[in-house]
Amino acid sequence: MQAYINGGCLSASDKLLYLFSPQLVFQKNASVIQSYFSKVEKNNTKGTENVQVKTSVYSGNNKFVVSMMHYLENHLSPYIAGAYVHGSIGTNEEIPYSDFDALVILKNEVLNDARKLSVAARLLNNARSIFFNMDPLQHHGWFVITERDLEHYPEAYFPPELFRHAKSLMPGRGLELSLALDSKTDFRSPLKDLCWSIEKKLKKEMYPASLYLLKNLLSEFMLLPALYVQARNKKGIYKKFSFEEAKKDFTRDDWRIMDEVSVLRINWNGTVPAWKRKLIASPRYFSFNLAKHFSPEIPNGLKEKLTGRFYDDMLAFTKRLSAEIK
Repeated sequence: MQAYINGGCLSASDKLLYLFSPQLVFQKNASVIQSYFSKVEKNNTKGTENVQVKTSVYSGNNKFVVSMMHYLENHLSPYIAGAYVHGSIGTNEEIPYSDFDALVILKNEVLNDARKLSVAARLLNNARSIFFNMDPLQHHGWFVITERDLEHYPEAYFPPELFRHAKSLMPGRGLELSLALDSKTDFRSPLKDLCWSIEKKLKKEMYPASLYLLKNLLSEFMLLPALYVQARNKKGIYKKFSFEEAKKDFTRDDWRIMDEVSVLRINWNGTVPAWKRKLIASPRYFSFNLAKHFSPEIPNGLKEKLTGRFYDDMLAFTKRLSAEIK
């Protein structure tokens, strides 16, 4: 669903069609998404542990978040049961590194109607221009779930704590949610998948050459503690609190690389020229991920800190952490 909402393209040929008519791509693939979810739904069982979560409405002054709130209210009210900003913006702790972490809940009636699904998907896809205007280096789009998912909630990917520290982007929508957690949730696979992704980027010394690729790698690496603690405890945890919890299982030397990456995040000063920012944020070219291709190179001052030892330590830590969870 996320690939569909964030691009609509399910094949290579779709990208070319997207240039001429994004809506046609969403219409073409809506039935494919419906068919997939119909099959998945048959194998799902309702969660056995009910958890109640509450959120408040965003009241900060981030102009991009405010713009998103207006957009959702004016264009997507009929299609979504809720939308949330989480991460550092949700807790009012944003820094220059922060991107726009947002989750949306599609109504069941949208998933049941191919036309509504295609329209909602296109509108949400267009809204990503707000993400990229805020941070052209953002490497993800919307996180997407449906009302049906609340009945067998994917705790391993979106822990309930996410909502408790998030802010609603729509007044009156999704301020109180009931989540049915599944006791058979697989907490191990998300960690293993993330470790594999990081190892793939580092194993052959194909180190990132641009700010976009570097931020992608660093962001994945800083998600490791949360997924590790979840796999260890078989319970969701909010990312911010996972660092101290995971740190308990490692020596100071082992954990040093995580501290180094955290410092890079805090002192982040990556900038993107205005013309590139405008191009990256154009919905017409979303399917081609221009952020990846038009990202500036890593500044020399930052590049000096990204030594072979730095990347070797990232790889060693990732392998060590993966090995801890059998």
